[in-house]
Amino acid sequence: MIRILATLLIATVLGFALGNLQAHWRTRGTTEFFIGSTSASQTSDHAPVKNPGVAKLALPGGDSFQFGQMQHGGSMSHDFVVRNVGTGPMTLEQTGSTCKCTVGTLNNNVLQPGEETTITLTWRAQVATPQFAQSATFRTNDPTKTEFSLKVEGRIIDSFVYEPDRIDLGDFLSYTGLSKQFMVYSYTDADVEVTDLEWSDSSTSKYYSLSFEEVPVAEHTGHLRAARAYKGELKVAPGVPLGLVSARVQVRTSLHQEITVPDLEVYGRAVSDVTIIGGSYFVSDLNLLKIGTVSAKQGFTTSLWLVMRGDLPEDLQFTVDQLDAQKSLKVQVGEKKTDAGRIMIPINFEVPKDAPEAYYPGNDKQSCARVVIRSNSSKLTELLIRVALVVTK
Repeated sequence: MIRILATLLIATVLGFALGNLQAHWRTRGTTEFFIGSTSASQTSDHAPVKNPGVAKLALPGGDSFQFGQMQHGGSMSHDFVVRNVGTGPMTLEQTGSTCKCTVGTLNNNVLQPGEETTITLTWRAQVATPQFAQSATFRTNDPTKTEFSLKVEGRIIDSFVYEPDRIDLGDFLSYTGLSKQFMVYSYTDADVEVTDLEWSDSSTSKYYSLSFEEVPVAEHTGHLRAARAYKGELKVAPGVPLGLVSARVQVRTSLHQEITVPDLEVYGRAVSDVTIIGGSYFVSDLNLLKIGTVSAKQGFTTSLWLVMRGDLPEDLQFTVDQLDAQKSLKVQVGEKKTDAGRIMIPINFEVPKDAPEAYYPGNDKQSCARVVIRSNSSKLTELLIRVALVVTK
């Protein structure tokens, strides 16, 4: 009996163990098959894959904008059109700009095929140079155009603009005179009017006359944003003193001193059949004799030569009109000489010994001593020579 019971107990234990083992292997086999099936379904070569398409960038209006002119300190904006002409979605992202005064605004940064958007660039004219050029850079997923820039270019102007921006008279015969025309464009409020044009050099103003008239703002000039336009004329009368012309046309407005208006610079040189030659002390372009600092104990002498050609009267004579430093500087006309068909007349400059102190440093034309040479010929008018001289004890 005991043997039978022991046999049954062992059989029961073995049966239970075999049952658990079989259950374990069945469960393990089911898990491995599920994972394998998922992996196979994800990597199957026969599963359908949808083509996402390719983005393609287009800029119908171009990538640059020429704004012409704008007033210094002002601001402007421009809309650039960006279009996706590809077959897949296109993404846009701003990556930078050339300076803080240029700001790009994206209305939409994802474009489906066939869609377009605008990118607004806003800039402020705060640069010191007249030429203005700024840009903003963007990134896209177009494989042929992963990055592109949008640019704005133009010219920064003051409240008043001149064309030409300076008047160049060139070399002109002093006894014939000439005239030059110019334009003045006002970019201020339309109520501000030009009331007068003035010559800056009072010592020569009698030889220069200025006139102007208001005219319509012409389309071909490139100044469509100007509030007003004026046509000016500068006339140089015969008899203007020989030598360099360096002065300015000053514009007066109805606001008087309440608005700053830049001057229009004028350059040129009045010439005749007389040429001045000198040594290292003479600057011919400026008609400037640079004597420098002289000790009154030693004194100083030098000469310039008037060289004449052409049909001049036989009784030609020159005289000196010394306007400054009359006691410290003595200027005299020397004896006429003839050399190779040229008439040469010396103009002698002397700082006498024990001359009184004088201070004409020549930093600008107002700080020079003036010497005027005159003749008795209508073709040879005044010749102004400026002298830079400092006499010390």
